[in-house]
Amino acid sequence: YYDKRLLNYFGKIFVLYEEFVDNLSYFRYYHAQCNEKFAENVPEFENKKFCVMVHSNHFCQHPKSVYEERRNAAQFFSAVEGFDLYGTRWNDYPSWRGCFKTGKLDVIKNYKFCISYENVSDQNGCITERIFDAFYAGCIPIYLGPKNIYRYIPKDCFINLTEFSSYNDLYRFMNSIDKETYCSYLQAAKRFISSPQGEIFSSKQLAKTVLQHIDKPF
Repeated sequence: YYDKRLLNYFGKIFVLYEEFVDNLSYFRYYHAQCNEKFAENVPEFENKKFCVMVHSNHFCQHPKSVYEERRNAAQFFSAVEGFDLYGTRWNDYPSWRGCFKTGKLDVIKNYKFCISYENVSDQNGCITERIFDAFYAGCIPIYLGPKNIYRYIPKDCFINLTEFSSYNDLYRFMNSIDKETYCSYLQAAKRFISSPQGEIFSSKQLAKTVLQHIDKPF
């Protein structure tokens, strides 16, 4: 992500990765959301399909890449009824539905669960829009990301893949969730988004962060 040669060209660089931050050249920012409005006409629990994944099937040699883990998830859930897979390069998977033609939230709101993996795992502070898209769509994210995710997002908002020893265990847990429990996850996510803790991931906060570092107005 962050090539040290950039220091030759820029006085300030904003990063997600916590270990880069020195507040001299590297400064922390929080990834702003593309969608900051809850989806409308979200189906009721009993009318939703089971699970969806919206990722492209990429390859990467980075040691913390989760692209292979996405393929593991796609392979496992493709054998599960009610699972759909969207994105590029999944042609060989029976659950592949192509690339959606509407907004992402309009697709994933129709599912109870959304597999939401970051591009890398175990990278403290690296939290993007993936988990938030599920929040705004009114479904529960199955999430894989930084080890310190609970520092930023409450545990009762999502299902953390690292809490399970296998996809079979995860699947059994997902199936055990009834409507009342399901709704409690969604309510927790809404409370988080409207809280000061959730506000740091807003586009408004990103604008404030950048403006604080601009020496002169345009």
